[in-house]
Amino acid sequence: MPILYYVNLQSLEIKIARSENLPVLPQIVSQIMKLADDPDASPKEMEQIIERDPAVTAKILRVANSSYYGVNNIPSIARAISMLGMNTIRSLIIGVAYQQIISGRTFASHFNKLEFWRHSLGVGTGSRILSKIKIPLSAEELYV
Repeated sequence: MPILYYVNLQSLEIKIARSENLPVLPQIVSQIMKLADDPDASPKEMEQIIERDPAVTAKILRVANSSYYGVNNIPSIARAISMLGMNTIRSLIIGVAYQQIISGRTFASHFNKLEFWRHSLGVGTGSRILSKIKIPLSAEELYV
């Protein structure tokens, strides 16, 4: 990895640590993300945390029952987790967290939330593609 990469990453980490305006993730989202990163975590643990948040529960069930997956009778979070997998659950949680963070905030008149969302989606998609070819980093690391 080029030294410039590490210097920029370190600089970014310092700026983030010093920032006073960064939104805080809701506690439940933090717990789910931590559990998604734990290779020893059980789907039952994930289910118990997810079911504490109605917005997250609804989003996951809506996606699991969407026509995209070809199934429309997933009644429980446990079945949704086993069908979608931890990576998809993590992506959905990030989306829910994003919605919660920006809802109710006032933005500059020139800030376009839809364009920001599209940009973020494009960067995420590009990161995922790059992580599958010759870049030795995970999609999450590339996204940041």
